[in-house]
Amino acid sequence: MFSKLSIVCGLCFWLTIVSAAVNLAQIVSSNEDLQEQSTNADTDVNDVTMLNGLENAPKVTQDLAGINSAMKIVVANAEQVTPTSDAGDESSVTSSFSSFSDALTKLMNDLISQETTLALFFQKEWIHGNLTLLEDSYNTYSSALQGIITDESYVESIDESTGGALGQIGSAVSAYA
Repeated sequence: MFSKLSIVCGLCFWLTIVSAAVNLAQIVSSNEDLQEQSTNADTDVNDVTMLNGLENAPKVTQDLAGINSAMKIVVANAEQVTPTSDAGDESSVTSSFSSFSDALTKLMNDLISQETTLALFFQKEWIHGNLTLLEDSYNTYSSALQGIITDESYVESIDESTGGALGQIGSAVSAYA
């Protein structure tokens, strides 16, 4: 009824279909494995981020946000100073400025030393941007201090606000001590 040739052709045809089905099943299975590996990799990355990120990145972000806020107060007070040729006793203001300068230097050095850790959280450029802002604020404040006057209301206002800002900066810096 069927010739040998037609039986062989039929078997080849069905073997090809079965082989294709097996290959397709392997491809689907392989794809599922890749998706699972991808999900596992994402989970691993998230676990690392959770582990290290909660300890480092948000802490640094919070500290720098506090420092930037304090710096705005310091610079605003520095800009209120009326320059005069009549320089008086500025020791309290200049000693506060010296404390601020030391704290800023320490913070910058500590953050730079942790730069490799921070780079894992894509914080590197953000940190450099904030350090640049702090340096600019430092220069603005330094220039304004050169023209400080001894008028009591100015001195009291500057001492009070600068003291608060220095306290905020000091608190943030102490986290890296």
